[in-house]
Amino acid sequence: IGIEKLNAVNMGALIYFFEFSCALSAYTLGVNPFNQPGVEDYKKNMFALLNKKGYEKESKILQKRILSKDV
Repeated sequence: IGIEKLNAVNMGALIYFFEFSCALSAYTLGVNPFNQPGVEDYKKNMFALLNKKGYEKESKILQKRILSKDV
């Protein structure tokens, strides 16, 4: 990602891009990113996708969902 000029408009666009990306990835994982339980679920899913110890079962479920053609 490149920013030609550091100003309010470009910074706003960059923040929007990352907020949108976060929301989209949460919905892809089946999580509502706009409520606290959704935030907690998203965090657990990210731990699972990063193969954090203790999240092996969730990791297998998410990998299967992500690779499924039905998503």
